[in-house]
Amino acid sequence: MALSNIRKKTIQKAPKMALFAEMGLGKTFAAAQLKNPIFEDLEQGMGKVKTVDGKDPHAFSDSKSFSDVMANIDQLINEEHDYKTYVLDSLSKFELFVWQETMNRYNIDSMEANWYQGYQKAVVLWLEYLKKLELLREKGMTIMLIGHVDTETVDDPSVEVPYRRYVLDVHKKARPEIIQWLDCLFFAQMKKGTVIVKQNGKTETKVKQSADERIVWCNEQIFCQAKNRYALPDQLVLDWDVIRSEMVK
Repeated sequence: MALSNIRKKTIQKAPKMALFAEMGLGKTFAAAQLKNPIFEDLEQGMGKVKTVDGKDPHAFSDSKSFSDVMANIDQLINEEHDYKTYVLDSLSKFELFVWQETMNRYNIDSMEANWYQGYQKAVVLWLEYLKKLELLREKGMTIMLIGHVDTETVDDPSVEVPYRRYVLDVHKKARPEIIQWLDCLFFAQMKKGTVIVKQNGKTETKVKQSADERIVWCNEQIFCQAKNRYALPDQLVLDWDVIRSEMVK
């Protein structure tokens, strides 16, 4: 019997991405440089951010709950529009909506109730959100989730001492589900390097940080979470034209 239902060519869909970094790096500004963005502006921090053509980004700005955010996505799924990128700003803020909806839905007073079972129940809502975003992506929209940064201690048995790394600032129960769903998790920072300084007859090696060059880490590093499904190099400049050109190689 002949094999059937076999796809012989990879289908290139719009990417599902997240960008996370420490405060002040310009995450919102960077997301606004993507094509025709519409923001879920939960942070209310657009400020003087402009799109690549110098216009004010469009945004849903009155969302107060999980259901509000989901309803906004439904509008983008069901109505005609010219938006090409959906931006959530930010995951940390949206998580507060997820937690409130979890407590309402499961009739619990706090996320810590019943031995912290609220956080596990919240994963169900996160999966509902990601499933809704998948429908949006099927319409050809790029997904960009903006994240804040946290740190965690990693006790890796392959090395002799624990180490700390930057991680996406969402609860540890939900974080793996979000990262698994993403095509790209980019950790952004100012470019850093080392310089040799001679002073008072002594030579020292010091860390020097660029004043204006932002980079993204595209693959897991010992100091940060990161991933991609496009065989990107470890490090790229935070420029979507550059990143896009690497994606389509």
